[in-house]
Amino acid sequence: MLGADEAILKKMTAPPDGKYKILACDDDPMILTYYETVLTARGFEVITAATGKECLETARKTRVDAILLDVNLTDTSGLDVCSILKEDPSTQSTPLLFVTAAFSDLRGRVISFEAGADDFVVKPFTPEELILRVLSLIRTRELQERGHREQQTRALLLEEKRHSERLKGANEELQSFTYAVSHDLRVPLVNIKGFVGELKEGLSLIRSSIGAVLPHLDEATSKKLAQVLDGEIPEALQFIDTSASRMDKLINAIFILSRMGRRELHPELLNMTQLVEILLKSLAHSIEERHIKVMVGLLPDLLADRTSMEMIVGNLLSNAVKYLDPSRPGEIEITGTSDPEEVTIRVRDNGRGIRESDQGKLFQLFRRLGNQDVPGEGMGLSYVRTLVRRHGGRIWCDSKEGVGSTFTFVLPRSSS
Repeated sequence: MLGADEAILKKMTAPPDGKYKILACDDDPMILTYYETVLTARGFEVITAATGKECLETARKTRVDAILLDVNLTDTSGLDVCSILKEDPSTQSTPLLFVTAAFSDLRGRVISFEAGADDFVVKPFTPEELILRVLSLIRTRELQERGHREQQTRALLLEEKRHSERLKGANEELQSFTYAVSHDLRVPLVNIKGFVGELKEGLSLIRSSIGAVLPHLDEATSKKLAQVLDGEIPEALQFIDTSASRMDKLINAIFILSRMGRRELHPELLNMTQLVEILLKSLAHSIEERHIKVMVGLLPDLLADRTSMEMIVGNLLSNAVKYLDPSRPGEIEITGTSDPEEVTIRVRDNGRGIRESDQGKLFQLFRRLGNQDVPGEGMGLSYVRTLVRRHGGRIWCDSKEGVGSTFTFVLPRSSS
């Protein structure tokens, strides 16, 4: 049986789990053969070099895990080779071990470390000592590299957290600003509409009273006055009133979008198949009237905010119904898939489709594409994208004009 010390030594010098590559440089062929025999038997891959020049060339073109270097080479000093390797960014992190009989005293050892060596072993030595020294250097470097990677990962995560916090703060400021602006803009609009109403009443009073004056005016003046009172002023007031109403709707849309970004979400486990079927009931009249064929697949359950999902899916279904091509029977299909990380929902239709040049504008604010024969403000898909993003998801559209569109949104299985 092996003694305790021998067992420990055997375990410590056992072949590595992965094959390490060692570059051995010595001008003595017998020494190189010895390295190959000893190291290969322990599971290492050995590359040999007989000169300092060959050592430098090999180290630069082949990644090795450690270098064994003799101090006294025929073409140059091993100390110079070591210094060059440690100054080269491509090789400076490779562990280097001097193997020599020249550094048996303290002064020699100091010289080796000053040249940049990571360790040394003095001839003569046992195979076990050589293996222990080599493994120690390689594993030390691996630990250092792992620590460096972990440090980089921590730094990246910290920066990502800071960036996320900055974005969150900026988003909250933007939402507050949008809320305030939409509120403040509504006040003058209310005043404008109020004054337009008063002007209309005043104009009505003038028109009812002007009848007695018109007979006393010449024909040209009378005609011009009638044109202004009956045409130009009412038209201008109507234009102001319509524009104010339009602006009020746009401000209200921004207000709703801002509120969506501020509203607290309440995640719950949703039966998406059931949710879609309920939404389709609200569109039943339009579906029946247009003879639309609707297909609903078995959708995966999802942990998400119910109100948000109703708005997302409801908007996509409503658009699918409204933008069908009347020249062919309509079809709408709702399908879904899931994996351990995400849930994917698709709403496909065979409607009008969207021009390729317009698809990049699809989710922009106040964007209405194609024929403007359907009422709306161009905000629906902006609402959808905001709600999908609030759940940590993403949404896109694949569409071909004259063929149809497929809207796809993907959410984490546990949205928050």
